[in-house]
Amino acid sequence: AQRSRSVELGVKWELLNRQLAVTGAVFQTEMNNARVTAEDGSSQNIGKKSVKGFEVGVAGNVSKSVQLFGGYTYLDAKLKDAGFTAGKPSADNGNRFPNTPKHNLSLWANYRPDNKLTIGLGAFAQSEAVGGYGYTTDGHLITRAIPGYVRFDAMVSYKFTPNLALQVNLQNLTNKAYYASTYSTHYATPAYGRSVIATLQA
Repeated sequence: AQRSRSVELGVKWELLNRQLAVTGAVFQTEMNNARVTAEDGSSQNIGKKSVKGFEVGVAGNVSKSVQLFGGYTYLDAKLKDAGFTAGKPSADNGNRFPNTPKHNLSLWANYRPDNKLTIGLGAFAQSEAVGGYGYTTDGHLITRAIPGYVRFDAMVSYKFTPNLALQVNLQNLTNKAYYASTYSTHYATPAYGRSVIATLQA
């Protein structure tokens, strides 16, 4: 059976009279018996995987009218031993996990000048994400990946009455062309372009 061992250490700070919470954590997970394909083609628990990194987060009120939410995660995720493919050492060996960017960032701020109007602005970013690895016919390593990106979103809501409100979300404000995910083959999923979603809450 596959088993993992994880170690994590976290801290939390409360600032601005406990109105703003800041958290942080470092962690490491090791799997020394991952199921992979052995050299003889059989499936065995002989693989090795490792994930280590840290994360920080913030949530709460910066002032009476400004709320802030965000987080950053760093992941060093490696397939230390991914076994064999067709009797040859896997191209994954020593490389990063597929679809696991090293860097992920999200930041969102709400501005509420009064009890009726709320204006929000956010940024979301990630670094390069690998779909998979392979070898050319002459033995060179191929990395199939999508580039990193930064996307900006916004939101405006207005409460007409205690029971009636309109919210408009604007996603991908700059109409950034980027990919949402990638796969081991030569394929990636394009993300949505600029879009607007209006919701009436009654």
